[in-house]
Amino acid sequence: MVYNTTNNNKELVKQVSRELEMDDKIVVCVCYGIATMFKTRTEAKQFFKQGIRECEGSERERYMAVYDKLDDGWRVADDDFDNFDEANQLLTARQVTKHKF
Repeated sequence: MVYNTTNNNKELVKQVSRELEMDDKIVVCVCYGIATMFKTRTEAKQFFKQGIRECEGSERERYMAVYDKLDDGWRVADDDFDNFDEANQLLTARQVTKHKF
């Protein structure tokens, strides 16, 4: 599932929180303001590892920040490479809202 973190939708945040509680394998990764829910940490790490291999510069740094947080066990990992504070996870999770295509 893909979400956009620019708006604040309490219902969707509750839904994401419920899904995270119901399935301990699910992780949410936020990169460039877009949050993607992965079924497993392994799936998410593979995706971001590929991004690290294929990108360079600041884009590569963003992928690395998410990957490192996943590797450290975060369930909601963002691309803020200046903030590796786990308290930031809560704020990120609250900002997740539905992305419409």
